[in-house]
Amino acid sequence: MSRMILWASCALILNACAPASETAASDSAANTAKLNKAKPSKRVKKQCPPALKGSPRSASAQTDDLLSVRIGAPLSDALAVIECAGDSFEIEYADQYHLQGVFRQEGRQFLSANIYDHCDPADINRPEQYKRPDGSWDLSQVVSDCLSVEDEDTHHRVAQQFYFALAGVKDQEKVVGMWRSRLFRSDKRPPIESITNGFIKKYGEPHYRDKDSGGIDLSWHYLPDGKAVASSLYSRYGEHKCTNISSDGTDRQQWSAECGLSIVVHIESFYSNDALAEGFSVGIVDQAHLYTESAKLRQILETQFNNENKARKAKELEAAKKSAADVDF
Repeated sequence: MSRMILWASCALILNACAPASETAASDSAANTAKLNKAKPSKRVKKQCPPALKGSPRSASAQTDDLLSVRIGAPLSDALAVIECAGDSFEIEYADQYHLQGVFRQEGRQFLSANIYDHCDPADINRPEQYKRPDGSWDLSQVVSDCLSVEDEDTHHRVAQQFYFALAGVKDQEKVVGMWRSRLFRSDKRPPIESITNGFIKKYGEPHYRDKDSGGIDLSWHYLPDGKAVASSLYSRYGEHKCTNISSDGTDRQQWSAECGLSIVVHIESFYSNDALAEGFSVGIVDQAHLYTESAKLRQILETQFNNENKARKAKELEAAKKSAADVDF
């Protein structure tokens, strides 16, 4: 079952999920956040690859990182990887994702980032490189390879997108879910087989694998105790209660306290040559961990809300007492 890789230039559809019972999967509801329209921030020269602060993985544990960022890593690790990923970047935060409504915090529950690569403006002036075999022009490839952002003299291409679900009070947020999408330039599309083998080398032999005209899907699903979901528990279509995590960070997600680490990959094949990869997307979520951290944050915010509400009522009562003498009976 293929999933198209979607690239948003103006707005991202974020998905907000509220915890259900400990034994039921949590469904998601859509929430929209607009991207900052400012010019992409230029990366300040720094150590790349960055020195990350997250805990190292034990030798016996399943590989669970996205460009070395692990579940439970501090927000600073995600930001460090974003800053090293391309020529410039654009970041937007949303204050609702796994928690909503009255317990929304003045903080960050979801991070979305566009990573831009600089594109030589001359590319747009050489349309012959986008000529189809029949002689017509494939102008969509010009748009794909070079996007003008604000400044007509500066061209950028949306090369990658990152999404990080976060949990924790303000300035103490930690990563509880992460997604990455990458789109290759038209003149640098790699063999789809090499991308597939790269993911298998990193995460191991997939628990489920499917191939169709749209590309290749790979997935790894574990229970909270670290054991892989038995192949006999999957349906003929590769479905299981733990398979509701998508490789696309803008998709609606579900998670359950009864499920552990989920890694989902989709490799999109190029429409006119399915031996080439147009791009890929990967999602990594430890479902039980996300459920637990979301519950912790909810308890903190609920206590904070109740205390503030109690203080407000007491203040209003004191003010009312002072005006009671003015009442004419």
